[in-house]
Amino acid sequence: DLVAPDDRGRRVYEGRGQLMPVAVSNDGSGILVKRLVTNLDADLLLLDVAENDVRLLNPRTDEAWIYDARFAANRNEVLVLTNEGSDFVRLIRLSLDSATSQPIVESEWDIEQFAVAETDGSIAYVVNRDGYSDLRLLKPDDREGAVVSALNGGVVESMSWSPDGQRLAVAWSGPATPSSIYLVDRNGTAK
Repeated sequence: DLVAPDDRGRRVYEGRGQLMPVAVSNDGSGILVKRLVTNLDADLLLLDVAENDVRLLNPRTDEAWIYDARFAANRNEVLVLTNEGSDFVRLIRLSLDSATSQPIVESEWDIEQFAVAETDGSIAYVVNRDGYSDLRLLKPDDREGAVVSALNGGVVESMSWSPDGQRLAVAWSGPATPSSIYLVDRNGTAK
């Protein structure tokens, strides 16, 4: 239930289960929250701070896990990394207006992480292929991302887009290479 502010700061939600904020909208009016139901099941909630409202974004009857979620660049959608409706973890687009979802990226391997460029909604995502990371860059109108081939044979540990959306910083390590930071441009060239 939404609750009133107290002297420890403004509490915007209190509820059952373990609650984990995963994203805050740029204007601070919305918060995406993962609510753990079991060790194999999680709900995705949208807390509307301005309206004092909470909405379940992924109603379903089967167990599904939420690995990550982010507001899309257009703010009318949420991008969700989940195994809902699939044997593999995939990236889906969830419309906040219609409450419908559609796959953005599906693979025969799990998708482990993603990052969204705020400028145009381009997506960098990582596919776990036999224990190694395939980093891919997906432009807004594409259906399959281009592989960043310079970073193969290792693992992407984390990544973050630059504010202008032109570069992606990637933490990468390989079996014979220490942990390194690479800068990848929009064309997939790693430096």
